[in-house]
Amino acid sequence: MSVNMRFQLGTVVKRRLGGLLCFAWHVGIAVERGQVIHFNGMKLCDPAARLVMTTLDGFAWGKPVMEHCRPCSTDHARNIVKEAKNLLRQRDNGWNDRYSMLTRNCEDFCVHCYERPYNESNSPVAATRLSSRSFFD
Repeated sequence: MSVNMRFQLGTVVKRRLGGLLCFAWHVGIAVERGQVIHFNGMKLCDPAARLVMTTLDGFAWGKPVMEHCRPCSTDHARNIVKEAKNLLRQRDNGWNDRYSMLTRNCEDFCVHCYERPYNESNSPVAATRLSSRSFFD
């Protein structure tokens, strides 16, 4: 299923983690053509995790994917996607190979992209921050 058919561009999407962390979520940013950009490692708590762009199915890992948080406007959505793509293109982007379960994880990446200013006057995003919606919600 195409992300842009199911989720608005720039939406933070989530799916449950498995195993011992089944109470927690993995999150990413929905971009065009059924793709999701997320901070992902090959194994749990992998310090060598990298930003990747995968299909929605690849992100889902066989689990249902849900909307976590929607952009405030079309401009906000464009800016979320732009920031995620810019970071994805950069090899030394401050995220790759710097995973920490507590301080630099998939939620931190999404919060960073979501909270970027999104109009010409650099107004901040809506007062309700993504980070107020917990990784465990």
